[in-house]
Amino acid sequence: MTTGQLIQQARKNAGLSQKQLGEKLGLSASMIGQWENDLRNPKMETLERIADALGVPISEICSKDVLKNYEILKRSRENSRNLVQETKDILEQYALALRQQEAIKVLGGEKIERFVYAMNDLNNDGQWKVVNHAVDYAHDLAKIPEYQRECAETAPQSPSTQVETDTTPAPDAPEGAEEAE
Repeated sequence: MTTGQLIQQARKNAGLSQKQLGEKLGLSASMIGQWENDLRNPKMETLERIADALGVPISEICSKDVLKNYEILKRSRENSRNLVQETKDILEQYALALRQQEAIKVLGGEKIERFVYAMNDLNNDGQWKVVNHAVDYAHDLAKIPEYQRECAETAPQSPSTQVETDTTPAPDAPEGAEEAE
């Protein structure tokens, strides 16, 4: 039997007219008639809605070929959703790794490395808790004059635009002397 014939049979078994089924689906009776007479084929999403409206499994209103295509499409959609989620997860991990590498490169030092490794051991909730505490602590420290930037000092530049200057004293300069600008 064709999909149209199966839809017609299921509709009649449910005791519905074409008009009643159309009303349930928000479509015209003539559209139902076109499907039942195999003049048009409903989309997969519409087949799902028809099956729901008739209270039957989709396999009862689809020909074998359409059902096979439906199953392939259903698996394909699921695989696509999974692939999108996996790609998103990988990109988030990659972005996190880049931020961590950049933090180590910019700030350097053993403490930063220890911090990064400790953050890797935390789940998302733990990482957010650390970030929130760090932000609060930074705001508190910014209120203390000893830790405030001087007016002439500018905000830190992004790592890609920072210019490194050598502040080591000249070889013949007395110890503790710094380069004057």
